[in-house]
Amino acid sequence: MLQLLLLTARSDDEVKSRLKIWVIEKNIFMFLNCEEIDLQVCADRRRIEQVITNILSNSIRHTNINGYIQINVIRKAANAYISIENSGEHIPQEDLIRI
Repeated sequence: MLQLLLLTARSDDEVKSRLKIWVIEKNIFMFLNCEEIDLQVCADRRRIEQVITNILSNSIRHTNINGYIQINVIRKAANAYISIENSGEHIPQEDLIRI
């Protein structure tokens, strides 16, 4: 079922609480860079949360101790884009096409 999904700074706290143990163990700093205060998208909330959680858990796993993870949320025209970068290992270029 499609729901209106509201992406705000609170979303960052929700993600942190889900992955809190890993973040604390590795002393990872998480930053949310969101250009708009409230960005609404129509999407399957559970699936979007699952995808973001999977990507973030992979990012945490490959981030060094005392590293960082930055979540960028931007709007371009009628689309919202989420990108995640970290201070650890990056996905090899040849693997990116499969994602």
